[in-house]
Amino acid sequence: MRLTTSRDELLAGPDVTVVYAATEHHRHFDDVLAAAEAGKHVLCDKPLANTVADCRRMIDACNAHDVSLQIAYYRRYYPKMIRTRELFASEDTGEPVTVHIHCTQRLEPARITADNWRLRREVSGGGALVDTGSHRLDLRCWLLGEPQVAAALAERQELPVEATDVESLLIGMANCVHVTSVHGYRSSSEDRFDIVGMGGSFR
Repeated sequence: MRLTTSRDELLAGPDVTVVYAATEHHRHFDDVLAAAEAGKHVLCDKPLANTVADCRRMIDACNAHDVSLQIAYYRRYYPKMIRTRELFASEDTGEPVTVHIHCTQRLEPARITADNWRLRREVSGGGALVDTGSHRLDLRCWLLGEPQVAAALAERQELPVEATDVESLLIGMANCVHVTSVHGYRSSSEDRFDIVGMGGSFR
């Protein structure tokens, strides 16, 4: 095992072929570009970057250096999710009609601090939606395809933070499935991912 606090030292290692970029969101861009230039394959934590333009530059850089780039959306590999996708593909459950995602948490006062990078917009890129919520949105696309239209509300209603503390989405999928998705830091809730189809429902 080799420990280092130097990114350059890590990337210079001839025995290093793949890196996992698990740094704060705003650092993903520089870390992935550096890894690509060093010829290393990259597994990057979500979100890939804080802007679409940066995402495209990261993808282009990995393609230019002939290295693989993947986002760590590991929930696709949960046995329950794989089985759900198989059931949809078999059409035994009927066509999906609606999806409801609800994933919120009430932040403890001790976590609402100036050094909590997740609450600093320029570092995190947003609130709970871009952080934990992105896992659920990825599953939605993996199971049901691409979105066609979306409307959103994102507000900072209460907490003294830079990021928004409540976010809601209404999404129309290309296959006509309607999706509601709620995320935030103001209230605690059960982590829900409900899919209702013509022949049954999944939770």
